[in-house]
Amino acid sequence: MLNAKYWETRITASLFILITAFLCSCSSHKEDPYEVPCNGGIAKIETVHDSLHFLKFIRNDSLLSQWRLPYPVYRLDYGDLNGDGKDEIAVGVIKSTRFFKNKAKRLFIYNIDSHNQIRRLWMGSRAGSEIIDFRVERDSFPARVITQNVYEERMYPDSISKERLKGIRFKLAEFGLEFENYVIK
Repeated sequence: MLNAKYWETRITASLFILITAFLCSCSSHKEDPYEVPCNGGIAKIETVHDSLHFLKFIRNDSLLSQWRLPYPVYRLDYGDLNGDGKDEIAVGVIKSTRFFKNKAKRLFIYNIDSHNQIRRLWMGSRAGSEIIDFRVERDSFPARVITQNVYEERMYPDSISKERLKGIRFKLAEFGLEFENYVIK
């Protein structure tokens, strides 16, 4: 009788530990904002420290390519921006440029070439004006970049108020982003 009570207590304790571990792992799992699916693999940002990151392209647990980003990174997104059937990678960094000396949010766009190497397509300094944030709109073909920008009152189009403007839609052109339209509420 003592032996049965001992095993019942051990099994109950083990079940409690397993269920607790399962629930903790489910509730604490969050999607990594610096890892996105891309061209049959994964594009991810690896942080070395706050001002040094690496954009990595991984397929089947093998590192195929990496690109050094010596800047703080604030966003990673992806989509077929040029309509070639392959995803491009959009990376938001914070840096100054030759023409804009203040550190601000910038948008860099990369692709994966036929040798699975990361190649830069566009290293943007601004998208119309200073960027607050961006996202890639993948439900259009080709995909579009939607930016939220800082605007002075005089820069708003006459037909759109500051309160109604959600962002600006851009398409990837031969060189950089080309204005397409305003996104309103």
